Amino acid sequence: MAAITDSFGKVFRLAAAVFVLGMWVNTGQGEVQTLSLPADYADFALHPQTGSIAAVAAETNEVAFFRHDDLASGKTEPAAKLRVGSTPCSIVYKHFGDKHVFAVVCSQDSHMYLLDAGGVKANKETEFVLLKKIELSQSGVSFVTGSINPEDPFLYYCYGSGHDSTTGVVSLRDLNAHGAAFDDSMDCAISASGQVAYRRGPWSPSGFESLILANSLADDKPQFSRLFYDHDSTAAYVPDPFDRYTATGTKVFTRDLEKHVAGLDFVPQAFFKSRPVVVGLADVDSFPSRRSRSGGNMPTLRAASYNTFTSIGDSVTIAATVDAGDRELPRGISSSADYKVLAKRYRVFADDVRERVVVADRNRLQFVPLADFDLPDEPFLLATLEGASQILAQRENRFTLKPMDNRVEITLDEVPDGLESDGLALTWKPDPDQVGPAAIVATIKHGDIERTLRFDLTVTFPSIRLPFSPAGFSVAADAKRAVIWDGPAMDPYGRPQGNAYGRAQGTLPSVVRIAVLDLTTAKVQSERKVAEQIGDCIVTDQHVILRPAFEGSPKCEILRIQDLQREKALVARGPISRIAVVDNILIVQTESEIEIFDAKSFERLRIFSTLNLARGSALRDDGLFVQGVLYGFDLEPKLFIDAEGMTIVGGMRNPDARFFVDSESFGGGYPVNMRNFAGAGGRLSTSRKKVPESNTQISLDSRSQQMQVPGSTHTWRTEFELSLTASGDIDARQVIVRKQLYSETAEQMATSPPVLQVAKREAYVVYGKDLYRWQVPTPDLEAREAAHELSFLPKQSTIALAAKGSTTLKHTLRGSKPPVNFFLLNPPESMKIDASSGEITIDNDGIRSEAVAALESDLKSMNRGEPYAQTLSTLANSWAEIASTALGRRPKGIPVAVPIAVSASDSNLASASLQYFVIAEIPNQELIDRLQAFDAEREKERLAMQAAQATQQSDAGGKSSDLGELKRKIDALEQRIDLMTRQLNLVLKKLDEKE
Repeated sequence: MAAITDSFGKVFRLAAAVFVLGMWVNTGQGEVQTLSLPADYADFALHPQTGSIAAVAAETNEVAFFRHDDLASGKTEPAAKLRVGSTPCSIVYKHFGDKHVFAVVCSQDSHMYLLDAGGVKANKETEFVLLKKIELSQSGVSFVTGSINPEDPFLYYCYGSGHDSTTGVVSLRDLNAHGAAFDDSMDCAISASGQVAYRRGPWSPSGFESLILANSLADDKPQFSRLFYDHDSTAAYVPDPFDRYTATGTKVFTRDLEKHVAGLDFVPQAFFKSRPVVVGLADVDSFPSRRSRSGGNMPTLRAASYNTFTSIGDSVTIAATVDAGDRELPRGISSSADYKVLAKRYRVFADDVRERVVVADRNRLQFVPLADFDLPDEPFLLATLEGASQILAQRENRFTLKPMDNRVEITLDEVPDGLESDGLALTWKPDPDQVGPAAIVATIKHGDIERTLRFDLTVTFPSIRLPFSPAGFSVAADAKRAVIWDGPAMDPYGRPQGNAYGRAQGTLPSVVRIAVLDLTTAKVQSERKVAEQIGDCIVTDQHVILRPAFEGSPKCEILRIQDLQREKALVARGPISRIAVVDNILIVQTESEIEIFDAKSFERLRIFSTLNLARGSALRDDGLFVQGVLYGFDLEPKLFIDAEGMTIVGGMRNPDARFFVDSESFGGGYPVNMRNFAGAGGRLSTSRKKVPESNTQISLDSRSQQMQVPGSTHTWRTEFELSLTASGDIDARQVIVRKQLYSETAEQMATSPPVLQVAKREAYVVYGKDLYRWQVPTPDLEAREAAHELSFLPKQSTIALAAKGSTTLKHTLRGSKPPVNFFLLNPPESMKIDASSGEITIDNDGIRSEAVAALESDLKSMNRGEPYAQTLSTLANSWAEIASTALGRRPKGIPVAVPIAVSASDSNLASASLQYFVIAEIPNQELIDRLQAFDAEREKERLAMQAAQATQQSDAGGKSSDLGELKRKIDALEQRIDLMTRQLNLVLKKLDEKE
């Protein structure tokens, strides 16, 4: 520091001998105006429109305001002063909308002071007044900056020390602080558009790093991801005003810092917008808080061409700053092991309106006309691509290449396929497969200098912009409305991710936004907030049905769709796991039951037990699978699939029954992650839905592939693609998002995962704040028939065998190519099939005999010596309950399941099979006679065995048998058989009464 002080002391003595207040320096081409200011200022800001300057005085805690007219006349007393916090150390001008402000931060005061900077037609009475003092809640604030984009509302400030050095953000939209924008930041710079930030860390090396805006300037707070990084130290960043280049030290790089473009013999510090010129001081330190490296030499300004980044024109010598003491300022916070220096800065401004360079340093202002540099008359080799702000696929987009100077020539080198040009007027209707990045490359030329311009474009699939980024959404079956809601992302079971932890820590939102969207007009019809996290939502033409996300809730909220006001609360008989609406019925599945309600009146229609489903879903494409029976949505049984627990003729069970238990989410699949689909770092996530009443399946594929940036060892990019694929009766694919993600967003998406819904023949995807809608192509008849796999319609013509004669079973095939051959698997003699029609004829008497034999076998195997009436009494009720589920009524007699296993093959050698059961109802009397015979036969066998034993004992003992005793036992047997018959008749009578 002593060396720096001595250096500036020499500058002071030299300057004092030559310059006096208001002295003009003759350079041969024009005059450099040098003004000495009444105080030693720590930082300066220039109002680019009015030419006014604001400066902060760290010692007096003031901000001084110098009007342009006063400075032009040599007046150096401030037009106004405002007192701010302790040690103001940084100031910047920022324009947003109708706001023009000077923003001030202080190293020993945790506030940002916003001062009205005025405009071209400023009212001097309101100019330079305090707009707001914003509390930052951080200490050690050292720097403030912002972009030159008037549509960018954000100001960025640096604070902290060491590894706690951070950049925070203040929004001019609401004049409030919004916390941290990015960490590890000693100081930073923002590109002209506000889309790229540059930071230096407070350690060595400081890092050569750019960050890209990951969300939008329209959001409440910016979110950044790493764009490029190199493990090296760098000088302060100076972005250009066109978002094409950034200078650091004497080097110039592309905006993203990936490519070194040029090197100069001075430090670029100001880019002009009115002329292709960049200027800077030679022989100075590249850090703006330091100054001359050349002792007492007079500093010089140099210029270079923005077109070629080569030096042009003359150097201009300016007066050295009067050194009023040490530059370093108090940090306001204890520092530890960092390279962050807080000191009085010098500034070099490009004053485009007045065509001059402004050099401000401590107590000296110098105004250098551009004419002094004797610059060549060179046009900007720069053009803008004006036209459609959003390039939509399958829509005609018009652009115009507009040069900044009409003296240049532009030729197109590379254009996307399908782009047409009429001079510099461009028209492009991108094909659906061109969604994603594209580029127009042109050569712009003037005389013997030329430059290649690249315009990066992004083709987007048409979408509806949503009012917020939803965690989930639901589309009505008629595809007229959708409901969106926010909250945490959901897991495969429709529960908030981090549910338990979030509730314990209080981090889940206390209220949830919900909105009804008209899909025809893309407008929000109604919106409100609810107090519970939403797990699922069903949309009908009149209602919105909400299922809470938290496990254990038995309640559904029923809201009116027109205003989202509650109509009623529906309470189920247990914790709700799934809900769905199909054909005007509301299906509510709990842990042990399925409750069916009318979807309009919400009256309970029926209750099914679902204990065998566990966590699976009862809802299938063709109906509800409950207790082994497939029910239609009319709640009538249509296919008896699983007869487990009943007596089955032949003992043959249905191995296909297990495929009817759906262990996935209600009504469709959920994302499945698959690593390394395309090499290291690759990922594929897929979810699937079926198009209603079709053989079309829609897949939402989320693909990402990480790749290293060429020439960089620390920077990676992730190529991200979101696409829809239709399969089945059509084969079609549509990319809806294709873009590049950056390091943070590649691993941790800022938005919820994409969600797929299907209604009619339209697929809907929510990703971020956009709702994409894809009209699924309709297949032609030939394609539809070819896509259908050979299969049986899941329906049986009858469930119960006829009481007399024969029973006919009919079957319907889908997707077959005649001729078709039908056959039965392991058929009994009483069952025949017509090979051409698939009709099965069953001889009822014959199959009933087999059913009775099966019953006898089961009763005998389960009997443990008790009367057969008792065995039947134990089993008959459970058999009847199972049969009732399939029949829809109590069976007439004792039910027995008869397996049907029919197969078919067509001319394409395709095959299909269907396995199900019909029920044979055995009359009670017929069974009574059989059971009486069983008991009598068993008792006779027992008595005969006793008689044989008695005879053996008599022979062995020499005693005669007691024939009278044997007669009494036979009489007792007959009485016992009569008693058992009466007991059996009583059991069967009770069963008949339940019918």
